[in-house]
Amino acid sequence: VVVPEHMVYPIPGLSLDLGVLALDTIGTAFHGLRQGEINSEHSVLVFGCGPIGLGCISILRNHYNVRAIYAADTSEYRCAMAEQLGAKAIRIDPSDTTGSLMAALGNRRVDRVVEVVGLDDTVLASMRCVTPGGKIVFIGEPEKALHLVRTTDWILKDFSLINSWYFPLSEMDDNLRFIKEHQAEVRKLITHYFSIEGMTEAFEVFISGETGKVLIAM
Repeated sequence: VVVPEHMVYPIPGLSLDLGVLALDTIGTAFHGLRQGEINSEHSVLVFGCGPIGLGCISILRNHYNVRAIYAADTSEYRCAMAEQLGAKAIRIDPSDTTGSLMAALGNRRVDRVVEVVGLDDTVLASMRCVTPGGKIVFIGEPEKALHLVRTTDWILKDFSLINSWYFPLSEMDDNLRFIKEHQAEVRKLITHYFSIEGMTEAFEVFISGETGKVLIAM
C-alpha cells in the first residue's frame, strides 16, 4: 500500500501485531490516563473492558503500579480477562448499572474513573462512584448525545470531568517504549486472529463481547 511518508511510523524491534496496539489499544488508553494525573496510591475504576479498557488496566498495573484497580463490564468473558490482567472485576447488571456497581464497591468511592463505554447509565454511575476531588476521564465514544443529570448524590462534591480522544503523535515514542518493555503483558490483550478473508466473522465475534483485541493477520 502506497501512503504519504509522514503517515508511516517505524516500529523497530516490534512485531506488527504488537505495533498495531500502539494505536487505539495502548495509545488512546495511555492518553486518557495521562490526563487523569494518576499515581500508584490512587484507586481506579475502568468502566468498560473492551480492548481500550483492557489496555487501560495493563497500563495502570505495569506503568503506574496501581494496586487498587476495579474493572466493570456486562461481559463475563471480559471481566475474566480484566481479572487476569490484575484488576478486581465487577459484573454489571445493565438493568441497574449504578446499583450493581455501588453494591460491588461496598458503597466505597474511587479516586479516578476511566469511562470507556459512552452511555448515559455508565456516565451517571461514574459520577456516583468518584470520590470528592477525584477525576473522571471520558474515553468511550457515545452513539448519541450524552445527558448529564446533576443529582443530589454528586452535586455536593468537587470532581473533574475530562474528555479524551485518541492521542497526539508526540506520545508515540513513549507508547512504543511501554509496549517493548512489557511485551508479554501487552500480548495478553490479543485474543483472536483472523485472515482478511475472515473479516466478517472477526467483526461478529468482536461484537459478541467474547474477545479482547481482535487482529486481522495480513
